[in-house]
Amino acid sequence: MARQRTPCIECRKRRRKCTWHLNSIVCLRCSQRGIRCVPIDDLDSDSEDKRSEDGDQELEHYTTEIQQLRRSVQALEATLRDIRYSHGNQLSSPMATSNDNEPTWQLSVINGNLRLETPIKSMEELYQFSQASIRYLSPFHHLFLKKSFIFECNTSHILAETLHLTARIQMARRSSSTNASPLRLLQSPNNHINYGPIIDDLVNIYMRTPNCPLAPVIHIPTLRQYYNTLEDPFSSPIIMGICVNVMSSSGSYTHLSAEERRQLADFFFEKCHDLLFDIFDDPTKRLDTLTTISLLYHYLTLVRLWLSEARRLATLAHLIVKDILSSGLDKQLSDVEQVMLQRQRMLSDYMLYNFTILIDGHTKSPFEITPFSMHLHVLDDEDEAVKSSIRTINHVFRLCRSQYFLTIVEQIKNMSMDRKAEVNLHVFLRFETIMREWWATLPDDLRVCEDPYSVDASTFVQTLDDQQNIGAFGMMHGITMMVHALLLSSQPSMETDGVTSDFLTILRKQALLNATRSCDILLALIKNSLFYLKDADPLSFVALGHIMYALSCISNCPEAKIQQQTQANFDEIVKQLLSHLPVDHHIPSSISPIPSAIQTRQASPTLAIYDRYALPGYALMSDVMRISLDQLKSLFQCPS
Repeated sequence: MARQRTPCIECRKRRRKCTWHLNSIVCLRCSQRGIRCVPIDDLDSDSEDKRSEDGDQELEHYTTEIQQLRRSVQALEATLRDIRYSHGNQLSSPMATSNDNEPTWQLSVINGNLRLETPIKSMEELYQFSQASIRYLSPFHHLFLKKSFIFECNTSHILAETLHLTARIQMARRSSSTNASPLRLLQSPNNHINYGPIIDDLVNIYMRTPNCPLAPVIHIPTLRQYYNTLEDPFSSPIIMGICVNVMSSSGSYTHLSAEERRQLADFFFEKCHDLLFDIFDDPTKRLDTLTTISLLYHYLTLVRLWLSEARRLATLAHLIVKDILSSGLDKQLSDVEQVMLQRQRMLSDYMLYNFTILIDGHTKSPFEITPFSMHLHVLDDEDEAVKSSIRTINHVFRLCRSQYFLTIVEQIKNMSMDRKAEVNLHVFLRFETIMREWWATLPDDLRVCEDPYSVDASTFVQTLDDQQNIGAFGMMHGITMMVHALLLSSQPSMETDGVTSDFLTILRKQALLNATRSCDILLALIKNSLFYLKDADPLSFVALGHIMYALSCISNCPEAKIQQQTQANFDEIVKQLLSHLPVDHHIPSSISPIPSAIQTRQASPTLAIYDRYALPGYALMSDVMRISLDQLKSLFQCPS
C-alpha cells in the first residue's frame, strides 16, 4: 500500500490521509464510502487548488460584502435616529406625543402638583408614560433626546485582555513554526507503561465528578454501561477524551509532577485527536464527535493555551449540531441522545461565542451564535443537583434572551475588551427594575431571599451554605457588579453640559453602592463554594477575573471605601485558588509580562513565557491572580 503524492479531491477537501492500494484506481477512503474518487494532477494542484480548497477567496469576498452591508445599515440607522430626534425637537406640547402608537395623556396642575387625569390601562402604557415624563417633564429633557453616549474606560480587565493578547501571540508563533507537537512521554526505566489501570482510574474519577457539573454533556449511566462493554479503550475517542480531561484538571493525579501530568495528557490527546479526525466525516459518529470535542476544551485552554484550536473544534461542533437539526436527524435519536445533543449545542455555541471574543476581541462572526436561545431538559435518572442546576440555567436563559440583556452584555463586552462602548443611559435606569421583575418570576426554591438588593444582603449571604441553590442569586449579582463597574470606570468621550454632568454623578453614586454590594456578595459566595471543592473550578477563575476588574473600578473612585472583610475575602480566595495550581508554576512578579502588555495592549513576545511551563494555562492563571492581587493591595492602601 502506497501514499499518493497528492490526495484525491474528496480527501483533500476533508483533509484526510489519501491511501491507495497498488494498481488501484480508487483510494481506500473513497472505496470504503462508495463515493467517486477523482485524483488531482500534480500540475493542477500546485496552480490553483491549494488556494481555493477551503474557499478562502470566496470567504474573503463574502466577509467584505457583509462588512459593507453592516456599515450601510449603521449609516441608515443613524440617519433614521437623526430624523426622529429632529422631529421630537419640534414637538411643542410635553403632555402629549405625536406618535400614533402611543396614547395621549391629559395632565392638570392642582396646588402646584401635577396630576394625571387619564387612567393607565396596562403595564406597557405605564412604562410609556414614565419614559415620556422623563423626556418631556424633567430637566433631563435634552439628555434623553440623545440615545447614547460614547464612554471610554480607564480600567483594564486583566484576565480578558491577557488571554486575548496571549492568544494572538500564540497564533503568530504557530503560523511561523512547524514544530507545534506536544511533549513526548518521559523515557523512564519502565518503558512499558500499563495504561489499563490508569484509564480505569481516570474514567471512574470522571464518572464521580463530571467535567461540566452545571449541565453534564455525558449521561453517566450510559457511559458506565458503554465502558463496561468496551474491549479496547484506545479505540474510543470518548474514553481518550475523558482521560485528557481528567488528567488536565488541577485536582487529579497531584502525586505526579506537572511535567508528568502534561506528558500523560499529551499522550491521550494524540490518541484522541487521531481517532477524532477519523470519525469527523462519518455521519453515524456525529454524537461521538460532539462529545469528544466537549471533553477537550479544558485541556486546550487551561493546559495548552491553544485557544485557536479550541475555537476551531467549537466551530466544527457548531456546524455538526446545525446540520443535525436542519436535516431533522435529531428526531431519530433516543431521549438520552436528544437531551445530550441539546447540551452539546449549548456548550459549542457558548464556547464559540467566548473564543471569538477572547481571540478577535469582538463577537462579529459568520455564524448567528445564540448560546441562550434554548430550553434544556433533564433525564429522570440524573442527580437532583443536576436537575436543579438545569432549572436555574433555563431561568437564566429566559433573561438572557431578552433584547435588554443582549444590550447589556454587548456594552460590558465592548468596555472590557475595547475600553470603549456606546452606553445607553435608559439601560441603566431600567436595570434594577428589570432584574427585580425577573427575580420575582423565579420559583421559591431558586430564590434564596425575597429582596436580592436589600441593604443586608451582604450579611445574609454569610449564612448560605453549598446545599442551597445560589446559582440564580450569584448570576444576578455578577451581572449587577459588571454593569455598575462599567459606569465607575468610564467617562464620556465628549464634554457634557451641567445637567448631564449632575445626572451622571448621581448615576455613579448609585453604581458605586451597587457594585460594592454585589462584589461583597460574590466574594462571600465563592469563598463558601471553594471550601467544598477539591479542584480549581474554571468558573471560579472566570468569576474572580470579573471581580478583580470590578474591584479595580471601585478602588479608582476617590469616595470609595473598601471594607476590610472584602479585602480579606479576596486575598483568601486568591490564595485558595493558587493552592490548587502547581507550586513551580508561580511566576515572580518581577518577570511577569502582564503589566507591560496591558499598558501597551500589544501582543509582546514576552507573553510566550508561559510556554516554558508544563501547564501554560495554569501558569498564566497564577500570574494573572498574583499581579491582580498586588495591584489591588496597592490600591487598597492608597488613601481615599
